[in-house]
Amino acid sequence: MYPCVAIWYSTVVNYSRGYSSFSRVRESPLLEKRVTVIAVLFGLGLVFLLLRFFQLQIFDHKTYKVLASDQHEIEATLVPKRGTIYLKDTTSEKLFPVAKDRDAWLVFAMPREIKEAKTVAEELNAIFQTTSTEMFDKISSSSTYVVLQKDVSLEIADTLRAKRLPGIGVSKGVARLYPERGLGGQMIGFVSVQDDGHRVGKYGLEGAFQETLAGTYGSLVAEKDAAGRRLTIGTLDITQAKDGSDIVLTIDRAIQYKACEKIEAAVTQFAAASGVVIVMDPQTGAILAMCGYPDFDPANYGKISDLAVLNNPFINLNPDLFLNP
Repeated sequence: MYPCVAIWYSTVVNYSRGYSSFSRVRESPLLEKRVTVIAVLFGLGLVFLLLRFFQLQIFDHKTYKVLASDQHEIEATLVPKRGTIYLKDTTSEKLFPVAKDRDAWLVFAMPREIKEAKTVAEELNAIFQTTSTEMFDKISSSSTYVVLQKDVSLEIADTLRAKRLPGIGVSKGVARLYPERGLGGQMIGFVSVQDDGHRVGKYGLEGAFQETLAGTYGSLVAEKDAAGRRLTIGTLDITQAKDGSDIVLTIDRAIQYKACEKIEAAVTQFAAASGVVIVMDPQTGAILAMCGYPDFDPANYGKISDLAVLNNPFINLNPDLFLNP
């Protein structure tokens, strides 16, 4: 009995070994196909990565450089002082500014730093003496920076600094001041702020002598740390701003006041649609007075309801006639 068992066991073992060898032979082509597919996929992945690296290094280099600069650098525009427009008083020989720069304060919010938006909004409404929900909507937005009020008074700016409201800041800037009311807005023109933050003269002398008055904007680029503070040991690249030039007009202050007063009275008396007056020096041709009615206030040009009032009736005159030699 035992020899038979041994023979049967030997047969089973040999059969199993033979089956294993047969299986390995049958599986070898399939294994090779799998290895080939994996190698091809790996090669395609490597090619894709190389192409992606090439794109980032060559085509998208400038884009990512800007993004990196935004994270590690502070960029600021240096604003030049706009030139002052003067007219003279022939009696006293003094110069009087009719358009000049002045300090202005802007109130802004960084909503992400405000935790109690409702409380902060109530504080702001009390300071600005407003009751609308607009303030709450602004400071509870998802924006990183929001302008709340432009050109606020020094008193309000000081109050906000003393309050130290979270996420609320005050920055100092410049605005245009027109101290002489009733001297002819059409002659003077006004200054508006463009989308890029640059101030541009519109209409009148502000527009005609834009390049002379505006000056040149500068720039500052500095490295910053994780908290946004400038690194004292980092690189600093500054292009200084160049202030604009002042201009002195031939306009006589006393004559100009009288001319504007008389033309307004004449248009009103005769129910005319408009009127203009100009006074010239017969010897030199210099403009001593120029005024039109109806007129506008350059300091409040945003309140103009009829755009026709912006048109200067003396637009064809040479602007150099207004300059004091």
